[in-house]
Amino acid sequence: LIAVTTINGVDLPAVRGGVLAWAVVWFVIGYALYATLFGALGSLASRPEDAQSAAGPISVLLVLVYFVSFAAIGSHDTAWARAISWLPIAAPIAMPARIAMGAAPWWEPAAAAALTLAAIAGLVVLGGRVYTAAVLHNGPTLKVREIWHNDVAHDAPPPRSSRASST
Repeated sequence: LIAVTTINGVDLPAVRGGVLAWAVVWFVIGYALYATLFGALGSLASRPEDAQSAAGPISVLLVLVYFVSFAAIGSHDTAWARAISWLPIAAPIAMPARIAMGAAPWWEPAAAAALTLAAIAGLVVLGGRVYTAAVLHNGPTLKVREIWHNDVAHDAPPPRSSRASST
């Protein structure tokens, strides 16, 4: 904003206060969702070099979601644009655009935000489960399916006995 006020050649579009407030809300919700998702997947990697392969599929999915959401701007009243803005993985990108276009009734952003917050809560639980299993795991990189089905419990070291030796 300081640069825009200093340079007279740039014009900012007029934005209503409600649109700006929803943009901030969706930024925070989106950041929390994607950080939780990448954190859960990043804990699958035992080495920093493996982190990219663990998070790669989600990165590709997010690029796809971005392009689909961008395409939805031109047809913001269609059923597929509404559906995209309700999906938790796509809502932080698609819903602010629908709000700015005036295509979302007041209850849709609130309901989509509630769904996305529920997804964040589920990802926190999944992320905790992934991290717990990954910390105790020895061997090759874990798969999410193995963690979900608790197939890694056999790799955990046995608990230490706290009995005092009697002499």
